[in-house]
Amino acid sequence: MIYLASPYTHNDEDIVLYRVDAVCKAAGYFMRQGLNIISPIAHCHSIAKVSELPTDYKYWHKYNHALINICTEYWILLLSGWQESTGIIGETAYADSISRVVKYVDPLTYEVNNRPKVTLKF
Repeated sequence: MIYLASPYTHNDEDIVLYRVDAVCKAAGYFMRQGLNIISPIAHCHSIAKVSELPTDYKYWHKYNHALINICTEYWILLLSGWQESTGIIGETAYADSISRVVKYVDPLTYEVNNRPKVTLKF
């Protein structure tokens, strides 16, 4: 199982929706390749919205850490804002602390690397 992280929170709702769409497309791409992907943004955005749940890392971090626990790898979709994302910073530290492989995904080509090569600007 692979955890696919991506930035989420932003003051501009259009950017939030862009990020949700981008990670859903990336997750779908990898699922078509036969990989088992879990993305909390792709899987929980709609639940949070229709259930009026908070959308911040403080609320979701225990849930996300539980998902990282069952995954063998932690991948980051390199959308603009990934380096400043509180969630990605916290999750990456957690993934490192439990010795998960951390990889980086180019959002244009879906190439997976050990080091980031590109950040999509939006």
